[in-house]
Amino acid sequence: MKNVSGFPEFYSPAILSVFNCPSGREDTAMPEPLITSDPAVMLGKPVVAGTRITVELILRKLGAGESIEQLVYAHPRLSREAVLAALRFAAASIGAEVVRPLTRQSA
Repeated sequence: MKNVSGFPEFYSPAILSVFNCPSGREDTAMPEPLITSDPAVMLGKPVVAGTRITVELILRKLGAGESIEQLVYAHPRLSREAVLAALRFAAASIGAEVVRPLTRQSA
């Protein structure tokens, strides 16, 4: 089910603000979102608008040591602003979740 903004209801307001804002601030909203989610594209995973490049792929490549410049070079439809939007989206996603540490159970 989608909320009034057109995104699935499980996205928190903090995450939704990242979709349209380069700095995550409402007063700098852009006319087109940099990160979108559509069930018909990559099974609804968050992607860079107009591409099939997922936020997950961007995070994995950055985590493997690639630079933003290398990502942009390897994916010509990707921009530095889109990579930064993906990072903001990921940070907002993690910040909106409750994470509980795993504990060992005695057998």
